[in-house]
Amino acid sequence: MPPAARPPDTTPRRSSPVVAAARRRADRAKLLVVVAAAILFTAGLGLARRSYASHPKHRAQPLAAPPRFESIVQQNSVGVVAPAQAPQSAQTSTS
Repeated sequence: MPPAARPPDTTPRRSSPVVAAARRRADRAKLLVVVAAAILFTAGLGLARRSYASHPKHRAQPLAAPPRFESIVQQNSVGVVAPAQAPQSAQTSTS
């Protein structure tokens, strides 16, 4: 029978101070990248919502003529009973 396999060494090894400092710097850099990505994503999302063409930016207003314009049209149309008639169509000469 083969000899029993030894379990992997799980005891933490002592690392040098240079390696520990490098790991701390790497951890800070990773955190900085994640925070910067989150900030850029949030800013991009906000800008996209503000500049998207069909995104409603204000409440919808009814499409109606201003009251002053309506009153002027009513004053000018007093006495008009029927719409204006179209001019006669052109006729060709008879042979």
